Amino acid sequence: MLAAVLVMMMGCSDDDTVSPPDVEDPRKTIATAMEELRAAYVARDIDRYAKLFDSNFVFVFDPADVQENQDLPPSWGGQTELDAARNLFQASLVDRIQVDFTVGTPVEPQPQDVGTREFPEGTRKVLATRVSLDVDTRDPAGGENIIYRCDGDQAVFFLYPDTLEVVDGVPVWKIFEWRDKRIGALPTIGTSWGLIKARFQ
Repeated sequence: MLAAVLVMMMGCSDDDTVSPPDVEDPRKTIATAMEELRAAYVARDIDRYAKLFDSNFVFVFDPADVQENQDLPPSWGGQTELDAARNLFQASLVDRIQVDFTVGTPVEPQPQDVGTREFPEGTRKVLATRVSLDVDTRDPAGGENIIYRCDGDQAVFFLYPDTLEVVDGVPVWKIFEWRDKRIGALPTIGTSWGLIKARFQ
């Protein structure tokens, strides 16, 4: 019996420690990349968020938001996007971020979808509907909490397979452009995703 115990102990050396399985890269498909966008927001993880975007990424505000807010630019680039997200994720007064949306079937962009920039090869268009974003923020003066919210909006994403970043032989999908689509008037829905991001820019 003692011999059996010794054999078992010898078989459980440190060299035999089982390593945890590698985490699958969520950017291998469009569906999982879009889920990673949502998850990075909820987890407030700027590193995960940053990996989703192309170096030439552009966020386009809804034209109605730009018209009603003179200080708002029509669009901004990737660095401003990450700065705004970092400020939002790391804000000490933000208690909770919750975001959900329904992802449509990826389709090939039409000529009218192409703006002033040429889309990378293989770009696909994805419509996100039923966008719901809540940002619960504490009043620094100790008053009633402030909740920034959009509900029922849409967003159009253009993603492409980045052949310069390949994981397990598969090019990862990167977001090249994101167009905010506000549905309805501001008094009805409260605010938009773009305006909430701009508050933390």
